[in-house]
Amino acid sequence: MANTDNATGLSPVRSGDGSPWNGATELFFVPASDNTVTFIGAPIKLAGDADANGVPSATTATGTGQKIVGVCVSVVPNVATDPPYRLASTLRYINVCTDPNALFEVQCNGTLTTTMIGNTCDMSTPTTGVTATGRSLVEANLATVTASGDGSEDFTIVRLAPRVDNEVGADAKIWVRLNNHEYIDANAGS
Repeated sequence: MANTDNATGLSPVRSGDGSPWNGATELFFVPASDNTVTFIGAPIKLAGDADANGVPSATTATGTGQKIVGVCVSVVPNVATDPPYRLASTLRYINVCTDPNALFEVQCNGTLTTTMIGNTCDMSTPTTGVTATGRSLVEANLATVTASGDGSEDFTIVRLAPRVDNEVGADAKIWVRLNNHEYIDANAGS
């Protein structure tokens, strides 16, 4: 059976210690001055300031190798008619899974082989999404898989997502860990 090509961004599935993801998020705000759309499942980075209540600002990561604070899990609506994602240039609050040990399910944008599991890779299309669903189209870029990268790769491929509708091959869903997490000191212990 072939896998379905249906990218939906990053979705938290569990903690690295094996416990289920408990739904915990942190609130961030995306200022109206930010002209990047924010989709559910998109990687999020800190923007360097805060609102008047001290809520930190954030933006969608726009490329690979950036420090990521987490993944957008939901967008807080201002009114009932707001779309499920954040439109560019609008002030919105977002809920972000910031657990540095969280594992995320994401679709591959190529053909996964068993030799890729345990290696690292970059993400692709971090700022694109589907407006009808509000979901990001970020995927694991299998063209960048490496066992000896330079340390800036976005993901570690942990495993094939254990689902009956998923298999090693094209458009596989995998579990990944964020490598460049903002809350982890890359120099710790050195």
